[in-house]
Amino acid sequence: MLLRLMGSVEAAAMNLASVMKDRYSLGSVAAIWDSNNNIYSEDYLEAFASGWGTDDAWVEGSSVPDWQQDSLFSSTFDSSTNDGLLMATSFLVDSGADSVLIIASGSNAASIIRMLCRENFDGLIIVSGWAVTSDLSARGTGTLEGVVFSQQYDPAFDGPRFVNFKKNYLDRFGTEPSFGAIFGYEAADLVIRAMDKGFNRSASAIKQNILSLEPHEALQGNLHLDSFGDPVHGVFMFHFRSGMPVRLE
Repeated sequence: MLLRLMGSVEAAAMNLASVMKDRYSLGSVAAIWDSNNNIYSEDYLEAFASGWGTDDAWVEGSSVPDWQQDSLFSSTFDSSTNDGLLMATSFLVDSGADSVLIIASGSNAASIIRMLCRENFDGLIIVSGWAVTSDLSARGTGTLEGVVFSQQYDPAFDGPRFVNFKKNYLDRFGTEPSFGAIFGYEAADLVIRAMDKGFNRSASAIKQNILSLEPHEALQGNLHLDSFGDPVHGVFMFHFRSGMPVRLE
């Protein structure tokens, strides 16, 4: 009975890798990932490699990589230790890669990015969706310029339905809607549409009604679920400009 409106982490990571490689003509990526959330981190790493290229895989280690043989190089770190972030930053700087991928929380990602700036790292910095929280913006002030990430909604989306929703939400609650508010509204709207399709209000009937709905205009573009109950849509790509996330077209 599980249906979802947010796409998988794997799909988001694959899409991000493919777009970054093509858009910025990247040749190499060094990644660090927090072992304290290995379920998320390892899945993200594997999916990113799949999006990078069908024959590519991460080479793990702490030595300086041979970029003539491999294009993806990774190392884990423990964010709970005093020197974990320092070791992670040193690995990225010493790798010689033209881009880095940080799979960590918002606060830890912000700390690593600040240290990369102090080391004058001039490559592309990519962060996973896990890092894109208020902690990243608050703690990374002044160092986030050009940092790239993806997420499944655009807070500045200018479609009329979303603009109206955001205005009404702000008027009622005094704050702009979070991703939870946006997808919560979408979920309720989907159930109501399904219940309006017939008098049978059993759980199984509602599920089938949801899956049989035609693609319809949601808050941010058309919404459609496949036969497995997963959303059929892409992700939005962003980079920071003057401290604000700006969508990549």
